[in-house]
Order: sequence, then C-alpha cells, then structure tokens
Amino acid sequence: MSTLKTEADPAAGNPQSSSKRNISKEPKPGELVAFGSAQSVFDLQNVTMNTLLLQILNMVLHINPVLVGGLLTVRSFVDAITDPLMGHVTDSTRTRWGRRRPYILVGGILTAVVMVAMWQFDRNWDHQTIANYMGVAIVMLAIATTVQNVSYGALTFEMSPSYHGRTRVQVYRAYCQKVLGLANPWWMPIAMLPLFGDGLTGMRSLSFLFATIMVLVSVACFKFCHERTELLPLERSDDRGFVADVLSPIGKFFVGIWSTITNIHFAKVTMIYMTLLFLLGVFQAYGSYLTIYYLFDGDLLKGSAFHGGAGTLGAVFGFLAIPFASMLSRRYEKHIALKICITCMAFGSASNYWFYQPDYPWLLYLAQPFYSIGIAALFVLLGSLFNDVIDVDDLKNGVRREGLFSATSGFFMKLAGSAAGLCTGLVLNYTRFDAALGGDQPEGTYQKLLFLYSFGPVALLLICIALLWRYPLTEKRISEIQTQLHERNERAGSV
Repeated sequence: MSTLKTEADPAAGNPQSSSKRNISKEPKPGELVAFGSAQSVFDLQNVTMNTLLLQILNMVLHINPVLVGGLLTVRSFVDAITDPLMGHVTDSTRTRWGRRRPYILVGGILTAVVMVAMWQFDRNWDHQTIANYMGVAIVMLAIATTVQNVSYGALTFEMSPSYHGRTRVQVYRAYCQKVLGLANPWWMPIAMLPLFGDGLTGMRSLSFLFATIMVLVSVACFKFCHERTELLPLERSDDRGFVADVLSPIGKFFVGIWSTITNIHFAKVTMIYMTLLFLLGVFQAYGSYLTIYYLFDGDLLKGSAFHGGAGTLGAVFGFLAIPFASMLSRRYEKHIALKICITCMAFGSASNYWFYQPDYPWLLYLAQPFYSIGIAALFVLLGSLFNDVIDVDDLKNGVRREGLFSATSGFFMKLAGSAAGLCTGLVLNYTRFDAALGGDQPEGTYQKLLFLYSFGPVALLLICIALLWRYPLTEKRISEIQTQLHERNERAGSV
C-alpha cells in the first residue's frame, strides 16, 4: 500500500523518509527545470532512432528503407521484456535516494555510452553487415533507455499530488522539450555540413554532443528532483520459505501487468499516445523527404536546412502552445482541451497538401502554426491525464504503481514508434521512391507521398477524438477519488 502525501512519516520504517522531511508540497521552478531537462535523454534517443537513423542510413548510405525499418522492430521485442520488468523493479526499490533517481542516473549514463558506440561502424561494410551491427547497438540502446525512461516516467507521476499541479509539471517538461525542439530539425543539416566530409562522420560528431547532454541532465535530475509519494515498507515474511519469497514478487508482477493493460482509462490514454506517435513517426518522415527531394530536387544540405527552418518555426509556435494548453486545461476539462488541440493539429496537417509547392517552397512555413500548436498542447495534456489514471488504479487496487504504468505505456509507445519506422520504409517502397535517383523520382511518387503526408494524420486524429468521447475522469471525479484515497490512507495509518 502507498499514500500520496506531502510530508514524510519517519515512523514508517521507510529508508526514504528522513530525506523527505524538508520537501515542499509542490515542486519549485528550479526542481521542475532539472526534471524537465532530463526528458532530453529520451528525446535525443528518439530523434536518433525515428529520424536520423533513417536519414543517415537511407539518404546518405542508400540502405533499403525497409531494412532500416526492420531494425526498429528489434527494439520492440526487447522492450516487450525489459519495460514491464523495469517498471516492477523500480516500483519495488527502496533506497536513500528514492525509487526512481538512481535508475535515472545510471540509465542516462549508459544511454550516452551506447549512443556514441552505435555510429562507430565502417562505412565500407556491406549493407547487411551495417544492419547487423546497428541491430546489436539498438538492443543495447533499448535496454539502457528503458532503465532511464521507465524510471523517469514514473517520477513524472510523483512530482505533484494535485490535479492542476500535475499539469504544471507537464508544462515545465514541455518547455524544456521545446528548447531541445528548436535544435532537433537542424541535426541533419549540421551532420551534412562540408566540414565533416559526409553525413556519417557528422552523425558521429553529433553523438558525442548528445552523450554529453544526456550525462549532464541525468546528474541534474538525480541531484535536484524529489519523489512525493510516501510508501509503507515492502511486505516481507521470514517464515514463508525461499520458494515463496521468489515466486510471490513474480506473481505480483504478472498480475500487475494484467490489471494495468485492462484499465479502460489507461487503455484510452495509451491508445491516443500510440496513435500520435505512429502518425508522427510515419508521416513526419515524409515531410523531410518531400522537402529535400520534391522542393529542392534532392539537395540534402539545402533541403534539410529549409526543413530545419520550418521545424524551428514549429518549435516557436510550440512554445506558444504550452500556456495555451495550460489555459484550456484550467478553463475547461482536460479532455475537452484535448479535442480542441487535436482539431488544430488536423487542420494544420491537411493544409500541407496545398502548401508544398516547388515554385513557392516558402509556403511550407504557413502550415506550421496550427499543426505545431496542436501537437505541443496535446502532449502537455496527455501527460497530465496519466496521473489521474494512476489515482483511479490506486483506489481500486490499494497500491501505487507509477513504474509499471510508465513501463507499460512506454512499451506501447515504443511499439508504435517501431511500427511507424517499418511502415515508413514499406510506404516509401510502395511509392517507388529511390534515394539514389535524387530529385528525379518515378512519376506519381511525390503525389502519393504528399497525399499520405497531408491526410493520413487527419484520419488517425479522428480516432483520437473518438477515444475521448464521454471521458469520465473530470476534475470533479478526480477530486472525489483523491478524497477517498486520503481517507483510506488515514484509516490505514491509524491502525
């Protein structure tokens, strides 16, 4: 059993108690900045896997995009095992530094090391050998990222106990993400700069920069962030025998996974997350291909730089979206605010069909405001919804399982990202796109890509709106649940 309190109970016998006596009820700005910055460990890994991997291996080395997409599915198989296991491990951990922070530190450092190592292959190897090397590296990266990201996701749920405080945590996290988001569109143009000689050498240099950032933000999160979930000691029994001691946690592990994935509220929020990540993974990749090959006739440096400018403009509008999302959340219910943001995103996506014009490439920039505002606000609000789901689960099952929820949702999100990578390669082959041909692609290729890029996301966003139909976890309902949790925990504490 656990309680969600703001002050420690030294009598609980909890190794974390003594370190929590001076923790404020709500996180202060400095702590929130340290917390939000640690998101960059996953984001840098994510932009590497879902964007740069395809661009470097396909555009620069001309490896078949289906083979590249297949590499991403390897990560899903690894995550299927490691994500829920790591969630169980971090939920069951008790240390003087908390349940989450030690893993955030170790996982961040391991991710940094693998990030550098994965790009050290010889470009003269044949394509299959390169793919084999990258497959091993991706497995190692998946494990390292799981250690960091599952624990970080669980910490997200423990930063604030209040309904609107949770949105505030997501707002700071989103601001930190958008700072990195200003740079994300420029990694490919930077890698293609003449000073590096070629894109692969440029990517190797960038990997050292990524690794440095990962280590710094992991240390900052470990040092300055705090968990605000107060825990009772783990149940132990000295007279039940060795076999029971081993099997009991395993049984609880699988029961926990089942109750997590069968939670209808969790399923809805996760489905929305998966849909968004899938459409971003598939259709966003087409945006860079259309810009480089359709608008700029296959000029990698010029096309990627122009696309980077559009991405930076989108990140600026993303900054504006964060207070917009916070305002909508306070003024309306979170699920209503989500519907508004989804509509903005759909409008911006559809407008791409008319704004991609080779004679007027600057029109591309006009599509950014609505789409960028919608997507930035969406992730702020969705993260806050997850906290509410955990309260519902706690009331039903009598235990807080932030780690398991983080792991399970993280697995499904990575599954969506991996599926997106595979689908991207399949669709590129379907349209008969060939990177070796430069801008001179077969007839109909660009028209198919542009149609899918513009209207594919709209269809998926309609699914997200349907999932929010009659969403029951309103502010009033969450307030009632938290009151019941408080009363239950007070009764437990008085026994």
